[in-house]
Amino acid sequence: MIFTLFHLRRYKEALKLANRIIEIRGGETDWDFLFSGIAHWLLNQKTEAIEQWGNTEEAAYKDAAGGVEAACPYSGGNSGDMRNSRLFQ
Repeated sequence: MIFTLFHLRRYKEALKLANRIIEIRGGETDWDFLFSGIAHWLLNQKTEAIEQWGNTEEAAYKDAAGGVEAACPYSGGNSGDMRNSRLFQ
């Protein structure tokens, strides 16, 4: 469903759904936070997006690569330091 909302460019609804999933599942997987971050990013809420992507470290389950950095090209690298991110250059 969330992919459909992104495809339809209904980003506010996607954010609402992503945050509801986090609320219901307690941020169980890193993807819960990734989707919220993507929705924030697409709504031009960069700070909130980065914050959500940072929350992936707290998820109980992560992808096979070990976390969000495999899926987030805007991260600050392995250090998690966003000052090195392309966002702030």
